Amino acid sequence: MKSIIKKVYNWYISRLVLNRISSSLCKNHYLEFGGPSFVFSAAGPFKIYTKVDSLILVDFADKNFWSGLNDHQIDHARIHRVVSDATNFDLNLLKDVYCVLSSHMVEHLANPLKYLKNVYSGLDNGALIVTVLPYYKWTYDRSRKPTNLDHIIDDFNNNMDENDLTHLKEVIDSYNNLHQGPYYNFENFVVESENNHFHRKMHHHCFDKKLVKDLHEYAGFTTLMCKLILPMHIIYVGKK
Repeated sequence: MKSIIKKVYNWYISRLVLNRISSSLCKNHYLEFGGPSFVFSAAGPFKIYTKVDSLILVDFADKNFWSGLNDHQIDHARIHRVVSDATNFDLNLLKDVYCVLSSHMVEHLANPLKYLKNVYSGLDNGALIVTVLPYYKWTYDRSRKPTNLDHIIDDFNNNMDENDLTHLKEVIDSYNNLHQGPYYNFENFVVESENNHFHRKMHHHCFDKKLVKDLHEYAGFTTLMCKLILPMHIIYVGKK
């Protein structure tokens, strides 16, 4: 009973913190990789879309598994869409961007440090980054271990690309088929993971709060907040 009360209390305090941060954000020009996202919507825990004057949405393909799932969460008149890999985008897209967003995108990158370093180099001083990742213990990654930061740094130094399948066996062997629905069909998951460059469903790396904070700071960002938020999120806010 005490653990339930503690979780509810932590959830409530975390929501208060998120509401305070989102209310402090300016109406401005935002860029999101992989959106739109429920997390940032008016109905979500971090209501950033209410602060958006204009939004560039960058995604790896015109159509993918997530296409259209959350399009209703934001006014399309304010959106400009760009097709590009998050690890190989035009840095000019970040010109005059106030804040870079991503939600449950970074875990799908083979080279997340390359993405973060590119974002950092392209942003103006004082610009913000908000990254939402799944806490590995609250996902199907729960039988895996958090990735070591040194491993991610090695991937960056080796210029790992998005065709990488280094973690394929680990992902499949540790997959815990407790979910329901076609996305969580084990046979489908294996086939799609083997063709991950096309589907981008595989979680290359597993994240806990420490790794999220350390990774962003290694890329150059100053941490403003890094919190666990139910039901499965790690929310990071940083500044250049």
